[in-house]
Order: sequence, then C-alpha cells, then structure tokens
Amino acid sequence: MQLYKNIKLISDAKNISIAHIEKAADLGNGTINRWDTSYPSIDKVQRVADYLQIPMYLLVSDDITHEFQKHKLRDRPVTGAELTVVIKTQVCIGEGTEDDLGRYLYQYWSLEGKLLAEQDEFEKNTL
Repeated sequence: MQLYKNIKLISDAKNISIAHIEKAADLGNGTINRWDTSYPSIDKVQRVADYLQIPMYLLVSDDITHEFQKHKLRDRPVTGAELTVVIKTQVCIGEGTEDDLGRYLYQYWSLEGKLLAEQDEFEKNTL
C-alpha cells in the first residue's frame, strides 16, 4: 500500500527508523510494517504525521514525489528556538462533498486573541 511506502520514503529522508517512529507515536512494534497490507485507523496515521511534522495528506497521497520536494522534508539545522505560548483551536469545516471535503482547520491564537496562523491540510499556503 502507498501509505507504508510514503512513510518509509519520508523516514529514510529524515534518517529515522520505522521502529523509532512507532515508539514515538505510541504504536506497537511492527505496526507500521503491517500497513503495507492493511488499513490503519486515522488516529494512528495522524500520530505518525504529527511525529514526522508533516501534513497527513502526504502520507496517504498516491504520488508524494512532487509534494515531497515542495515541502523539502529533509532535516535542516535549527538556527534558533523560542518558547511561545499560543492557543490552538480545532474547527470542523467543509460540507463533506467531493468539492468541499469535510476536514479540520487548526487555528493558532495569541493570548490577546489575535489569529496568528491557520493550518488546513487541503489548502496550500497555510501556516
């Protein structure tokens, strides 16, 4: 199945073993390998995407080659870090039709109530 192949491609690019991803995502040993022949629950796929810090749609895409290059999933050196407090909200949007898929929109707000960013996995140029 494409899901396993995509995870393997991304994990190899990031130099992370499948076993490490399983442990970090709180999945049993060998779970991801079994996704080559069976369908996992969406929450497990989301945990893997969260750990890899990529949109979930990249994991389930039929052809991630273009997206993979666009997102430049290879590790980059960290040049700075800062602890910031934000409020993350989750909003259900979309009509659930083929033209307007039902999905979650994640919004990030400052403590003062200013919208800082939005993340919609089906839209480009978010977050």
